[in-house]
Amino acid sequence: AEIITGTPALVKVFESACEVTSNPKDCSNWLMTDLLKIAKDAKILAADIDFDGKVMGKIINLVNEGKINRKSGKMALEEAFLNGTDPEKYIADNGLAQVSDAGSIEPVIKEIIAANEKAVNGYLAGEEKNLTFLIGQSMRALKGKADHQVVRQTLIDLLNGMK
Repeated sequence: AEIITGTPALVKVFESACEVTSNPKDCSNWLMTDLLKIAKDAKILAADIDFDGKVMGKIINLVNEGKINRKSGKMALEEAFLNGTDPEKYIADNGLAQVSDAGSIEPVIKEIIAANEKAVNGYLAGEEKNLTFLIGQSMRALKGKADHQVVRQTLIDLLNGMK
């Protein structure tokens, strides 16, 4: 908190972001870990940061709503901070939106189940570690764009239907 309050530029970003998200903890975390790292890598001092915190707030909301994952959020924040790119346009242009619709995820997961008979049989025999493997294979097939919890639940539902 002292780092933020001691730097007027950071106070401005923090307050603007909080106006959009209503989540001061997330604003602080994104500011302290992500925005300051991006600024440091670009050799910009904290006191010299001139960035609209509302943009960061918008990105935080997209992550919290499950529309993008945190990694994509960081990429959008970096692009917005360094180049002034609109985060929603960047996400759309780069295909970073997260898939959270079970209907579009299920066919891919069915393919993973069909291709990994050993892991499926292991899970059905009570070996939980196989579920982690199948989740990993599913996330890989979905190129990391799927909501992890939706993938996990869809897998569990499909596997339990095989019992």
